[in-house]
Amino acid sequence: MKYFTLVLFSSLIIAGCSSSKMVSMDPVTYDPCTEQTNLTSTDVFTGETVNNVAIDQQSSVVFLTMDIRTYCNSQLTSEMKQSENQVTFMLSNSNTATDDCVCIKKARTSFRDMAPGTYTLKITDKTGYKLLDQKTITIPE
Repeated sequence: MKYFTLVLFSSLIIAGCSSSKMVSMDPVTYDPCTEQTNLTSTDVFTGETVNNVAIDQQSSVVFLTMDIRTYCNSQLTSEMKQSENQVTFMLSNSNTATDDCVCIKKARTSFRDMAPGTYTLKITDKTGYKLLDQKTITIPE
């Protein structure tokens, strides 16, 4: 009985120490278009790009803002996936119709419940393979 209690207690400690919280993402807000530019027949637009990525931390909450260059008629959507200490923010345009206008849309979101540690934040297209930006985030103990 003593051995069983020791094994049970040890298992609970190991399970408690090894469990990690899953990061959650707040809804993403997108500002209206700014800096609109009309594409000419020689311009090539190959999809969304990201600039001015800013990370702001408050304890276990990470705030993310970025400028997204996209079509003016875009309907941007995003999702987040986590694999251990890698958080992938996947961006896509759900509007399949394109136009001859591109612009900048500012996007804002936050990630919550980040356990202490170092994370890699990857911003990608909807497939997860086209890397648009990458940042390292450290959540202190």
